[in-house]
Amino acid sequence: MINYCKLSKVENVRVEYGSTRDNKDKENSISFESVACCNILESQITTKNKDDTASVDDMGKQNYGTKSLPKHDISKDEKIQKMTSACRIILECIGENPDREGLLKTPSRWAKTLLFLTQGYNQSPISVTNSALYSEDCHEEMVILKDIALHSLCEHHMLPFTGQVHVGYLPNQKILGLSKIVRITEVFSRRLQVQERLTSQIADAIIEAVDPLGVIVVVECIHFCMVMRGVQQSKAKTMTSSIRGCLKSQSIMCANFFSMIQGVGFPKKR
Repeated sequence: MINYCKLSKVENVRVEYGSTRDNKDKENSISFESVACCNILESQITTKNKDDTASVDDMGKQNYGTKSLPKHDISKDEKIQKMTSACRIILECIGENPDREGLLKTPSRWAKTLLFLTQGYNQSPISVTNSALYSEDCHEEMVILKDIALHSLCEHHMLPFTGQVHVGYLPNQKILGLSKIVRITEVFSRRLQVQERLTSQIADAIIEAVDPLGVIVVVECIHFCMVMRGVQQSKAKTMTSSIRGCLKSQSIMCANFFSMIQGVGFPKKR
């Protein structure tokens, strides 16, 4: 079984240096001072990379894989206090009075709401599936769960995008509890997101959880960064899909999946 993972990209650091020893050999020579400085810099970068390797790998998996983010050493009450203060500043900047009656509790409400909407940072697919895997040898057709409600926040403007998720997978002698597919969707939607990455994360998480023969995930959403600002298109929908495993080469099964989620049943055989 192929393990479908997305690798995080870490930029390589290159140090370029020149020489100032003398004009005659300027193009080919390197001063002792330059070499020494570069050696020190390279040593610092190497040391820092060793210290940050785990966090860099973790961030890659958090953004493109299936693991949860590292927990910060700050309590929930401290987070709410900081976010409440920040919200008061925002209200003042837009010309409001945070001390008027209607806004007195708004900063703390906003802080608690934002923590709820981003609670996926403290979760992982493994924690929400809770080992809800069941052996099932007799089912060899696709399992489809459609119209899963999706609510997330665009990472570019922190405005909502909402819609539906449709998931289909071909079991490999194991099935996953149906509610756990919804839970997996919630883990990744409760983070700052882009729809393209979210779609791939759901597919990869199902692969990791149940090791099926194939998975297909389709997401369709309306983005409020396009509705309330910018181009102001209230009816424009964005559709994304991710296909894994044998379904990449099974056009008939994929066609059946799209027919099912559109509510028109299986296509007629010719």
